[in-house]
Amino acid sequence: MNTIRRLFLLVAIVFYGNTLLPQSSAYQKLSLIMTDLETGETFVNKNGDQLLTPASITKLITTATALEILGDNFTFKTTVQIDGVLENGIVRGNLIIKAGGDPLLGSHYLENTNFLSTWSSILKTIGIKHIEGDIVADVSVFDNKPMPKGWCAPDLGNYYAAGVYGLSFCNNMLRVTFKSGKTGTRPKIVGISPQIYGMKIDNRLIAKRGAGDCASFVGEPYSNIRKAIGYIEANKKNFTIKADIGNPPMALLGALRDTLLRNGITQSGTLRMDVEDVPSIERIRYPLFIYYSMKLPDIVKLTNYHSNNMIAEHIFKYLSLQKAKQGNFKDAIEVVKEYWYSKGLDVSKLDIYDGSGLTKDNKFSAEFLNRMLIYMAKTSKHSDTFFNSLPVAGVSGTVRNLLRNTSLSGKAYLKSGSMSGVQCYAGYIVRDSKKYSMVVMVNDFRGNRHKTVQKIEKMILHEINQYEQQ
Repeated sequence: MNTIRRLFLLVAIVFYGNTLLPQSSAYQKLSLIMTDLETGETFVNKNGDQLLTPASITKLITTATALEILGDNFTFKTTVQIDGVLENGIVRGNLIIKAGGDPLLGSHYLENTNFLSTWSSILKTIGIKHIEGDIVADVSVFDNKPMPKGWCAPDLGNYYAAGVYGLSFCNNMLRVTFKSGKTGTRPKIVGISPQIYGMKIDNRLIAKRGAGDCASFVGEPYSNIRKAIGYIEANKKNFTIKADIGNPPMALLGALRDTLLRNGITQSGTLRMDVEDVPSIERIRYPLFIYYSMKLPDIVKLTNYHSNNMIAEHIFKYLSLQKAKQGNFKDAIEVVKEYWYSKGLDVSKLDIYDGSGLTKDNKFSAEFLNRMLIYMAKTSKHSDTFFNSLPVAGVSGTVRNLLRNTSLSGKAYLKSGSMSGVQCYAGYIVRDSKKYSMVVMVNDFRGNRHKTVQKIEKMILHEINQYEQQ
């Protein structure tokens, strides 16, 4: 085989993922499947049955399942209760925050983040002036294992790997602002938001010219200690990096107590958290009010548009309550599989451990996801809601740079997924009167990510144009 022919063959394999190389080749780790939703014809299927790491396109399965099972009108509910009597403005008992798994309490995605002031005002209107007992976070809606199986230790402590605790606070994300000096010096902490009593940042950062943000955090669940390691840009007055909040329920309780005090409501007891099932012999509780989240379609859109792991995992874990008394990841996996099996999908091609795609242990086939996308487009009563949750290629969200300045810019509604060696896209393409489902998954790619994305773009355009020209 001459040099020119060898080069042509290699280019064809890299761009189109064909099967000319033996199965052991890294180039075989590419799947592409496209279906014409009007005719039902799958006009491209390259390695669609192989199980690959999906990264964040896993969120499509989580959000679609939630819409199907929970419905458009679903909201998370947080109930504020007392377990004693209210006499002359005094609660002779405990104030209890009964968590319902809401991931958006105090979220920066909301217009009004000051929900604690709302709660305080309601309690004051009820007539509460003093709480004799404790302020309790009842987080027994979920188990006490906040991290899914397969999440890597280096991720823990960082904002994108925030855990699922039943009672969340400010997206379970901590913003730490540093002032950096010259190269080789240690930056100083100049701000932490939200303010959390007892929070300690073990600062091991080094300023370095040209470093940008090469920092990360290390920390365990339920701990208020976070270690900052790595490098940040030198000579910056304000340089903010993000950690997770190690104990969101207790952080919320601390902020609530401070808010109550500012509004003239005092408390004698402590702050504490119940993480186990509530005993059946507990003191009688009396609900004061219920705080509702936004409706599920809006939460799904936030999840897919921003590719937020923390929100996805809360939705995922909540799904387990369809079969379990206490939310957990194991039963969430079973609920997802059982649902799609009932719809005729081959769940032997679905192997997942979380709802966001942060673990590399997740594996599923492009064919499985494509079948789900077809179902959501043609059969589901939530078709429009699901479609509208996706960012638009070349325009918005995590795909705002994908397919820009091509004929598909503004016409592809896709969820992206990426991690080391992984680049995936899935969703729908709408051009003129045609609508297609599409899944492309690339694993173990070689070289530059930008070049890999360019090859994916060319592959998508080639297959669409070839099909429409027939």
